[in-house]
Amino acid sequence: MIEPRPARTLLACAAMLALSGPALAARLLPDGTSTDAWTLGNGLRVVVRNVQGADAVAIVVGYPAGRDQDPPGREGFTELMAEVAFTAPAGDVPVRTRTDLDSQRPAGWNVQVERRRTEFAELATLQQFPGVLHQVAQRMAGVRVGDADVERARTALIERRRETVGADLGVELYVAIGQHAAGWDHAAMRRWMSGEGLAGLGARDLAPRIAEAYVPARAVLSLAGDFEGIHLRAFIESEFGAIPGGTPRGDAMPAGVDSGGALLLPHPRVDPNLGGAGIIAPALSDTTHPSFYMTMLLVGMRANGAWNEPGRPSISRFQYSILDDPDVVRLYPPALGAGWRIEHMLLHMNGLVNAYDSSPISLEQVQQVRTGVEWLLGGPLPRTLAAKVRTDRSVLYRLCSAAATRELWGGESFWTDYRARFDPERSAGSDWAGYLRDPNHQFYLMYEPPPREGQGAP
Repeated sequence: MIEPRPARTLLACAAMLALSGPALAARLLPDGTSTDAWTLGNGLRVVVRNVQGADAVAIVVGYPAGRDQDPPGREGFTELMAEVAFTAPAGDVPVRTRTDLDSQRPAGWNVQVERRRTEFAELATLQQFPGVLHQVAQRMAGVRVGDADVERARTALIERRRETVGADLGVELYVAIGQHAAGWDHAAMRRWMSGEGLAGLGARDLAPRIAEAYVPARAVLSLAGDFEGIHLRAFIESEFGAIPGGTPRGDAMPAGVDSGGALLLPHPRVDPNLGGAGIIAPALSDTTHPSFYMTMLLVGMRANGAWNEPGRPSISRFQYSILDDPDVVRLYPPALGAGWRIEHMLLHMNGLVNAYDSSPISLEQVQQVRTGVEWLLGGPLPRTLAAKVRTDRSVLYRLCSAAATRELWGGESFWTDYRARFDPERSAGSDWAGYLRDPNHQFYLMYEPPPREGQGAP
């Protein structure tokens, strides 16, 4: 376990207390938390959620670099960059592995790469916070990349894919639908899953890209925890202010996808067929997106109710994470047995839309849906989460992560306008049925067992 040296921890704590000032209260929310935001001279954007009484601090660094930046034939390149940047030695901090991180950050940690963003997350107690934030700053200032670091990271990534995506067909289908939406063919999916796209890469390939991508001028530093009595602005300035800003990147707002169609793939572990449907969302920046999001949450609620068989454990028939993959809504119609085909999924999908279109939904139901997710959009926590956030570190982390992504994608002004449009009275009467039925907005992916010996392809 890599702990900050006692002298450094005591000095950092003393500095924080010496710089103590007024509590953060730039914007007070109805849930009792408050927010603050500012930008350092080197371009680093900082967003803070002060949660009085929280027993941990969440630290998230977000960058506008994701899988869309993978070079052709190098599927997984950006994930490898992130793995190296998060584990290679930096400053006086030696190399660390995922096993090391499990013991060094028992409260939690995460490396996440989506299509258009990368996130590094570490959770710490308030006592650990100065030392952990110091290490985060050292990592942003630059890591030392060797060939051994790249190979270690590549091996860890491939093992993780096998343990997560490769071990759960549901997770694999979720990933594949997103890859299909991004225009990947089957060969690209195979290269990503096997790690073939990362073969032969070394420090000479990764180091320049890491040095260019993970710099303050492209970054968001998000913090969530109890910072009362700490002059956080001065402390962050002392740790991050002297780091060279690097070259800013242009607009990182997701622009949507336009690929669709049906994809039928052989899969050795599938019997009978397994499939899912995607709905292509309007661009997040489209002023109609809040209404679309509300509609999809209501359609998803209907899918979970109508498509789950009575007497069986409920499974998710709907997935739409606006801050992970805003371009694609995923729906999983129930299978009809060995003869289940893509055409059957299409019938299920259109039947779901027809049922939604013909059955009125009360304004009260719409309001309940809004309350459940508005906190992800920058609004107050619902009562259930407000009661948990001080001791449930998963809620604290999600709060912090959501704030980082919002700042990357539009910032507070965009999301303030988004929340105003995400209004029950505006959304309840919105007609999205035609959009959802349009084949240009639907796409499908289905796994089927490979042909048996002596049997031709269907």
